[in-house]
This record gives sequence, C-alpha cells and structure tokens, in this order.
Amino acid sequence: MKFSCFLFLLIGFVTLANAECQYSKYQLHFEIITNTNRTVKCYKEISSCYFNPQLKNDQNYLRQAMLHGFEGNHIPLYKNRMGYKYCIEEKVDCLESEQDEIYTLFDEFTLSTKNINSIKLLEHHLVSVFDHVASSINFSDTGWLKKQPVEVYYFHGYLCYHNIIIHKANKKISEALVAIKKLQSEIDELEKENSITYKNGDEYDAQLADLVDQLPTNKKMVVISGCTD
Repeated sequence: MKFSCFLFLLIGFVTLANAECQYSKYQLHFEIITNTNRTVKCYKEISSCYFNPQLKNDQNYLRQAMLHGFEGNHIPLYKNRMGYKYCIEEKVDCLESEQDEIYTLFDEFTLSTKNINSIKLLEHHLVSVFDHVASSINFSDTGWLKKQPVEVYYFHGYLCYHNIIIHKANKKISEALVAIKKLQSEIDELEKENSITYKNGDEYDAQLADLVDQLPTNKKMVVISGCTD
C-alpha cells in the first residue's frame, strides 16, 4: 500500500513537472567550433521540457539539444539577441526590482550539422512562452529602446494582454489608442459585473488583438503581448 501511494505521488510529481515545463523555454547561447576551425556564436530556443542545464558540459547532449525539433543537415540559428527591460506595472519609470526583461532573437541563419566540430554552452536564460514582442523592432533599434518611454499602457481581455510602451509620442499612435481604450472600458465594466466568461471572452480577446494589430508600425513603440491558458 505504501509503495502504491509513493508510486502515485511520484507519477503525479513527474506529470506536474512536465506540464509546468510547457510554460517556459530556454534561450541558449552557443559557441560552436566548425571543422574548418571557425568560431560561430549563436542562439537557439528550446522548450524547457527538452533541455536540462545540468548536462550543459555533455557534448553529445548539446548536439541533441541543438538538433531538437529539426530534421536534415541544416539547423536554423540566430546571430543576435537583444534584451528589453520594462516596468511590470503601468509606469514609465520604476525600480529595477519592479522590471521584467524580454529577449528577442535576430538575424536567422543555418548551419550544417556536418560542419560542427565542438559545442560549448555560454549561457542560458529561462523565459516565458506566453510573452513575446508583437511590434516590429530591429537589432539596430537598441539606442532608442534603452531610453525611458514617454507613455505606457496595459490592456487586457479575458486571457490575453498587451503592454504598449511608447518611446516617442506620435499622433497616429494616439488616434489608434482611442478605440483600444474604449474596448478596455467595456471589458472593465463586464468584469465588475462578472459578465465576461469563456463564452464571450475569446471574442473580446480577438477584438482587442485586432485593434492592437492596427497600431502604426515602424514607430518608436514596443508592444509586448501574451495569453495565458
């Protein structure tokens, strides 16, 4: 009986761990030495379900991790990564302890698996699978992205949310925000009445996402979006 209970708890623990790992991923920074003795530094994302940092010094394990999810002789990788810090709350300025950081990978390229001599893991970051940068930014935007924003807005529907962080005020952005603010007020009223549920929540999430997508592109603005389950 005791063994059965222990086995049940063990299975439950493993199942829970596997479920939780679906909500996060690792961004891995590799240093690869090719067969021609060329050094290649690059990045790759992999679900935390399929990567164990404790095995980071195992060459065979790193090769398997790099190949995970892809077939063939060429692996898609990224040359650059940029971190963007922002206030968790709806503020333009806050303490570092009140900030979160989101990472974006840039400049995709492929590398032949036959050309890999050795792999070294330089660093690894565990990040959420829910949040992503939904706006158009480039690796060359680092300059203005490091400056303090002038306006910050947080909008949410039923399961989805959007942080709109404006680094330079723009008339077109202000005009597009009018419809988003109006919809947010409607959602807020429904929440007060406990009238937003899974039956109508998806529709409001879709409406909000459509309005956020209509924000002007190529402006000094960052949109961080995400959904929970």
